Amino acid sequence: MPVFVIGVDPHKGSHTAAVLETSEEVIAECRFDADGRQLGRVLEWAEPFRPRRWAVEGATGPGALLARQLVAAGEQVVDVPSTLTARVRLLDRGRSDKTDAHDARAAAVVALRHANLRTLIAEDHDAVLRLLADRHHDLVASAPGWSAACTPSWPNCEQAELPRPFRPIGPRRTWPQSNLRAPPTSNANESAWSWSTRSPAWRPS
Repeated sequence: MPVFVIGVDPHKGSHTAAVLETSEEVIAECRFDADGRQLGRVLEWAEPFRPRRWAVEGATGPGALLARQLVAAGEQVVDVPSTLTARVRLLDRGRSDKTDAHDARAAAVVALRHANLRTLIAEDHDAVLRLLADRHHDLVASAPGWSAACTPSWPNCEQAELPRPFRPIGPRRTWPQSNLRAPPTSNANESAWSWSTRSPAWRPS
């Protein structure tokens, strides 16, 4: 019985999948959102294609979460390097134009032509939690109203006088030069500073 190969081109916002037969002809395509329901959505779409194998481009990068979700669901998944998909696009079409549909098809073609691709295995719970946390940070950073200005700009570690986690809060207070009297010149051992009458005078002991 022929095995269907489903190539996946993953992105942060959405994923594109293409189903190929052994003749390397595309028989179905799908584009679905990359969110908390992505696994159930893609498995429901791929249900008619059995037996099947998934070929995820960059399964250790942008497609890491989806690839490991598929493995945890009992699916067979191989990691397709992006360099091989680029070569397939160039050789098959005579050009290197990069679209999601072409990348998904190219990933499936690579899986059909190369039998030595790395097969993913189930990871431990800590690795899955790290992937989910990374995905959460990506979603927060891409939320409406978020900008780079929301991220604290820490001072240069070499120039900062305070430890890195602490920053002065509020506007910086400056004193007019008229409120600051010059140090007395008669006694060289006396302090160099004393404040105006609007604040208590201070002298070192």
